[in-house]
Amino acid sequence: REIADLIANGMKSWAKSLNVTHYTHWFQPLTDGTAEKHDGFIEFGEDGEVIERFSGKLLIQQEPDASSFPSGGLRETCSARGYTAWDPTSYCFVKEGSLYIPTVFVSYTGEALDKKTPLLRSMEAINEQALRLLRLFGNTTSKKVTPSVGPEQEYFLVDKQKYLQREDLIFTGRTLFGAMPPKGQELDDHYFGTIRQRIASFMRDVNIQLWKVGVPAKTQHNEVAPAQHEIDFRYDEAVKTADNIMTFKLAVKTIAKRHGMFASFMPKPKFGINGSGMHVNMSLCKDGKNIFDDPDGELGLSKEAYWFIGGLMKHMKGMAAITNPLVNSYKRLVPGYEAPIYIAWSVTNRSPLIRIPVTRGEGTRVELRCPDSAANPYLTLAVCLQAGLDGIRNQIEPPAAVTENVFEMRMSQKNKLGIEELPADLGEALAEFEKDEYLQNVLGRHATEKYIEAKKSEWADYRAQVSDWEINNYLYKI
Repeated sequence: REIADLIANGMKSWAKSLNVTHYTHWFQPLTDGTAEKHDGFIEFGEDGEVIERFSGKLLIQQEPDASSFPSGGLRETCSARGYTAWDPTSYCFVKEGSLYIPTVFVSYTGEALDKKTPLLRSMEAINEQALRLLRLFGNTTSKKVTPSVGPEQEYFLVDKQKYLQREDLIFTGRTLFGAMPPKGQELDDHYFGTIRQRIASFMRDVNIQLWKVGVPAKTQHNEVAPAQHEIDFRYDEAVKTADNIMTFKLAVKTIAKRHGMFASFMPKPKFGINGSGMHVNMSLCKDGKNIFDDPDGELGLSKEAYWFIGGLMKHMKGMAAITNPLVNSYKRLVPGYEAPIYIAWSVTNRSPLIRIPVTRGEGTRVELRCPDSAANPYLTLAVCLQAGLDGIRNQIEPPAAVTENVFEMRMSQKNKLGIEELPADLGEALAEFEKDEYLQNVLGRHATEKYIEAKKSEWADYRAQVSDWEINNYLYKI
């Protein structure tokens, strides 16, 4: 308690030096976005005296009114008791006059009511099981194994005035009419093209805001599709990376409005162009050393790296419901674009699901290319890391690496190599997720049941809709 009080007092002093008057326990609920309730440092005594209070008790845990917390139909609220608990693995930051304290949100019985708790539990499980395996191999000195992640977050920027003129974008979030977009924009806004002045000004403001809150953005550039851009984050521990992604999304949407633009993380907003992904680069480190690296191993990879890949491939069909969570996600996962649909891995090309970038040594990593821009980073990293852990724990050997372009292979060749496809739609993905009890245990019973319930409702609602494509192709012809 004394240590907590000292930390709380230090936080308060730091926040006061930045003219901060309020604090909030910031968390990611099972609904979209983030949640926060701002409390003031200042209270008034019985004689009207101003008192500044922020104790260790207030820092570590609070009991908000969880029954009134918006659930979006994801959970019952009639008897909900919720607790926010400080997550000391994430950095606190100051934004718009408030001290933001990253927390988890759990029920009275310990069930996860947020999207961060499963990731923290996955990281702890990886540490525990990896150390157990290291002890079996004779390593008695290592004390901790940490997963490191580097995401590549893509998104679209649209001029707000043009956005407001399009009722299809306003009401559906996607394009329903208009000219077909060009494919192969080599002389336009291509990957290495000069970033336009207006976009550069927007990106500068985003970077300034991210630096202020301690988010180390590393790389930014145009992407393949028109009006599409990407930002990459510094390689870091998994939970910090997930925090950074959520902070980045909030900053991008807010600052885009200031610049008269609209930012969207919808995976596939328009037919005929590449969609937005969130490639996830992963590695495991013990005592500061990357355990995926083995200079003497084939392809420079350790046996743990191969087993990690095997675990990802084993659970990938069930993971799709988390890594690609929307009906629209599967419009991105189609042949003819860069998004992978085949469950295979390679060190030489980008067509398979899993790629091993050329960097070796401490930069050795496994890149999962199917997650999209709508995926929640906490849940996505939780299932990815636990799937890899299952591979390491059970020494799951992956099939041989693919050296050819999978999209150009004949069906007979893919069948011979045992190359399967990702689920074709959200309905198939949910069916695969329901089969995978291991992944369900990662999220926990409560979160799993409510997640499946909400996504099945979304899928049923979508299936009942009649699209413009159906009207244009059938109404006057049949």
